[in-house]
Amino acid sequence: MRFLYLTPAILFTVFTTACGKEELPPTIQCGQGTELKSNQCIAKPPQKQPETINCGSGTIRQGNECVHESMTSCGPGTMLQDGRCVPEPVMELPVGIHAFKGTNPHRSLDDLDAFGQMVGDARYVGLGESIHTSGGFYEAKHRLFRYLVEKKGFRVFAFETPWVDADAIRDYVATCQGNLREVMRGGAIFGVFAGVTTAELFKWMCQYNLKHPQDPVHFMGFDTQQPWNDGPALRKYLSDHDSSNETPSIIADLSRCFGSTSTSTLDYYQNYANKPWDQADDTACIAGFSNTESWLANNRQRLETASSTTAYEYAQIHLIGLRAWQGQIRADSNNERVTFKSRDLGMARVFQRLSALRHPHKKVAIWAHNLHLQYDTQVLDFYLHDDPNMGKYLKEDFGDSYQAYGLTAHELHINWGSIGMGLQEQRLDNRSVETRLNLLDRDYLLVDLEQCQSFRSDKRYGLGREGMKMILQDQYRGLVYLKVSRPMSYYTANQ
Repeated sequence: MRFLYLTPAILFTVFTTACGKEELPPTIQCGQGTELKSNQCIAKPPQKQPETINCGSGTIRQGNECVHESMTSCGPGTMLQDGRCVPEPVMELPVGIHAFKGTNPHRSLDDLDAFGQMVGDARYVGLGESIHTSGGFYEAKHRLFRYLVEKKGFRVFAFETPWVDADAIRDYVATCQGNLREVMRGGAIFGVFAGVTTAELFKWMCQYNLKHPQDPVHFMGFDTQQPWNDGPALRKYLSDHDSSNETPSIIADLSRCFGSTSTSTLDYYQNYANKPWDQADDTACIAGFSNTESWLANNRQRLETASSTTAYEYAQIHLIGLRAWQGQIRADSNNERVTFKSRDLGMARVFQRLSALRHPHKKVAIWAHNLHLQYDTQVLDFYLHDDPNMGKYLKEDFGDSYQAYGLTAHELHINWGSIGMGLQEQRLDNRSVETRLNLLDRDYLLVDLEQCQSFRSDKRYGLGREGMKMILQDQYRGLVYLKVSRPMSYYTANQ
């Protein structure tokens, strides 16, 4: 009987004889490069070398073939299937929630039709932001405004910035004349909006006007934080058109309004901003408002004839602005929790009268914080909820012709030195809008709150950095969601 054994060194055979004795063959060891065959050492045959394959640019070796890189590695949102890249399967979106392709304002507008359907025939559309200085919101609003202009016939963009200084941007948008960087750095717009993206918006608007001189777009501000403009302009109008020496005492009272004798933003912050509040000055200022209002009303026909209907209306707007400013400073000085009541009422009235004066019958988009634009902050569980906001006044006056859209992000970055820099901590929980939309795994979403079933009209959901709980349908027509909103870049001298 024969058994085979293998050792690391040799192969040998053990023979078993009938008498039980074993005979072992002599051990044979072969040298390097040889092998044992038929009890002899012979040279090993040469090993076959693998064929060298060099693949060109854009291809890689797969087995013994060169294939294009796209056949083995696919880009974001795609996968390899049967040798080609195909879109990855994506979760179907709930009813009323629509994906769009991004915030780049130069993209095609075809993916924003859901937004257009929401807007419908509205004449006033508010585009908000959950916080200032987040650049993703600014890009999105630039793109949405382009859509409103090109697809829905909007012709005015009104900003939450003091309206007199903003006229420098209005002039640039109208003609493309002047140095936009110097205009923006010179105080024509609030610093929190003076970014590269807004500069690109203004450039686009003026280029649009060069191509459409008979149907231009317009820019305007509406904020009332400008005593250095409203105070001098109002006093001058009274002085220039006083035919019976009635206004000197009124002018004296108006001069006691806080900061109203300053001559510029710089002058105000250098020489007035830190002055203590004086109750006697406030009392005189309030009397000045009441007497100015009466004087304008009692002399309207004469004043409109002596100056013009337009000049008379501007005097009224300056009065609204200065009164709103005084109320805001009064609340701040008395450590009151809210300043919405005065400022937001003033902004609503300035917006209404200024847009009617300059752009009658035009469709207007409005750029401001979410809190200014939503329909009613008084119902919110939030520290600014005590008084009506601008959006409530607009909704009451314009009805369905006014719509508000809240902008928010799951990952929120800002560039606001006095408030914060970089990624912001948000009060998110499982009932937050941002948390729920993030689960849909899309970078950009439009939420139609009239059609969406994911946010019930009898439930409160958190929205924004502060996580304010609200019934969304009571506050907005729709939402614009960004997975990430990067910080704004300021429009500096090097750009």
